[in-house]
Amino acid sequence: MAQTHDDDADLAMVDTLFAELRGDDPEVSDALMARIISDAANHMPRPDAAAPQLGLWGTMLAAIGGWTSLGGLTTACAIGLWFGIAPPETVETWMTGITGDATTISLYPESTLLGLEG
Repeated sequence: MAQTHDDDADLAMVDTLFAELRGDDPEVSDALMARIISDAANHMPRPDAAAPQLGLWGTMLAAIGGWTSLGGLTTACAIGLWFGIAPPETVETWMTGITGDATTISLYPESTLLGLEG
């Protein structure tokens, strides 16, 4: 047997419950308000308190913008190093177009692998 569902009755019931809840204004005791205000005052910064001293690394980190900036700087350095070691073909094509000829600089003789004999 299929159950029927009356949406209008459900909406009327919800509206009735909300109307009852709107009528109730909760009373907060004075003791609770005093504890809340006292706790908030304890968490407020004090103007007479000295700021924590940063060390050398903390000062350098703050100068570049914090950990987020350090992450971006590290990523940019890693990609720059990668492009310097193994540039994509398009970079070589652009540089050939700009300079007119391809230039390759070898750090080690081609007979050795990374400067190691054998």
